[in-house]
Amino acid sequence: MAVSRPFLIRLLPVLAVMGVAAFLLLWDLGAVRQPIWDESYYLASTARYHEGRLQFASHPPLGLLLIARGDRLAGWNAGVDWRGIAGQFSVAARDVPQGFDFAGLRIASALAGVAGAGLFYGLMRQVVGRTEPAMLLSFLYLADPALLVQMRAGHLDGFQIAFALLAMLAVLLWMEARGWRKAWGWAALCGGAVMAAALVRANGALLGVLLPCVALLRRRGAREGLGALAMAALAGLAVLVAVYAAHLAASPLLPDGRTVAGRRDQAYVSATYAQAPDGMVRLWAAIQDQRAFLAQDLAGMTRMDGNGSHPFGWPLGLGSITYRWDAGDSEVRVLALVPNRGAWWLGLIGLCGGVALALRGDRVAIVCLALWMAQMTALFWLDGQRVLYLYHYFLPLMASYGLLARLWRQIALAPVAGWVGWGIVLAGFALIAPVALHRASSPAWCRMVAPDCGPFTRVAATKP
Repeated sequence: MAVSRPFLIRLLPVLAVMGVAAFLLLWDLGAVRQPIWDESYYLASTARYHEGRLQFASHPPLGLLLIARGDRLAGWNAGVDWRGIAGQFSVAARDVPQGFDFAGLRIASALAGVAGAGLFYGLMRQVVGRTEPAMLLSFLYLADPALLVQMRAGHLDGFQIAFALLAMLAVLLWMEARGWRKAWGWAALCGGAVMAAALVRANGALLGVLLPCVALLRRRGAREGLGALAMAALAGLAVLVAVYAAHLAASPLLPDGRTVAGRRDQAYVSATYAQAPDGMVRLWAAIQDQRAFLAQDLAGMTRMDGNGSHPFGWPLGLGSITYRWDAGDSEVRVLALVPNRGAWWLGLIGLCGGVALALRGDRVAIVCLALWMAQMTALFWLDGQRVLYLYHYFLPLMASYGLLARLWRQIALAPVAGWVGWGIVLAGFALIAPVALHRASSPAWCRMVAPDCGPFTRVAATKP
């Protein structure tokens, strides 16, 4: 079947944005040959997946499973001996198997970031209504070293952001859908994406505020609204079952009681799971066992460390984190999570303007603001109960960019203002990129562009 010319024209900007993202995220992906931040945990979990061992972690299984599947499909570590690290909680650099290629551990996260770039463009295009401003707004995502450094590592953020952007885009399409069939279809996509985000990190469940919000705002009657919510719930349930079925299929063996990590995991394997045959009873038992582990893990989480920060500073981009400091005879290479503050401050402007739009009844602004408020309310509640980090702001940040795009559309921003904002974002990226992407720089430069970025020491930052 021939592809229409208008479709190809609409597809080109998406491919261009994803192409830029692919270069930024995939280039020299394995250059840092030591675990970055949470990679010390995910390397161990990947080893257990490769052994086929059931395990429990501080997050639901989808992100960890995707990291492990990415490594397996890439095949770059096919000959690695995983046994020495599978029984550990976290892996130090000295314990990394000989010949290990970190690009394998990171490839799935990076590819999720590339997909997220396309979804971010799609969201901006849907909100602002035109291609040129959507392209300019896409650099809020592409030119943010904080996003890039997380997605270039084997972390969870790339997966969750992609699912969150898919949910937000589906919600906006649902809001404008003509007829109940299309509305129910977009609602189902949103429900599935929300569940997927929650199965990467539990806070993704708060994206669920989008569902009743849109069902009410459409005002198409209780029948359509309740039907859409039912479809969203069914899709979410289907994703839950599919993810845990994949998790259990990848983990047919019980934890190895001869190892430290195996003994810890054994304590959370219920008798129901151990004795039940394969099927829904066993799957449900696995979900309940994971829930029990997460509750215990949250109760034992440290309250603060030197890299932690507080939600009230995040909209200003405060709370940067030093991941690595590698000093040679003639150069210094820092790897740090440092946001593009020009971009984040534009998001803050969008947030402030979005409040005004929401008060005037703008439905898109109401949806984005509801998402921002739900996420931030939970984070303020958690602050003090457990340590929080700057990357916990990523989902509210996406909502603030949606508000910025809506503000652009509603006030008919002059093109020159858009280009000025684009220039500010690119200048911020050029300033910070060496620090955030482990390029050669000087200690003085590091302290200038990231004055709040942890202690600059030779020792890599570690997460308790």
